[in-house]
Amino acid sequence: MTLVNRRYVLGGMVALVAPPVAAQSKEVAFDLKGWIETADAQEVASYLAEQLAATMRRANPGRSWRSVIEHEHSFVLICGDPV
Repeated sequence: MTLVNRRYVLGGMVALVAPPVAAQSKEVAFDLKGWIETADAQEVASYLAEQLAATMRRANPGRSWRSVIEHEHSFVLICGDPV
């Protein structure tokens, strides 16, 4: 009679999960510069505005940062709202 314990079950689970994780680590890095050169201008503007808001979140985490693109008046707003 085989005794099934927690270590046996967890070891089997790790064996099942390990190959997909190893395969994911071999993926090619995303080419951001290439994407910026070929993507739609509005997509790039939205991405860059959100990246600036994320940078402001790191610089000043005491606020809730957001980005707004106003196409009618041609400006981008990065706003830090009080939390």
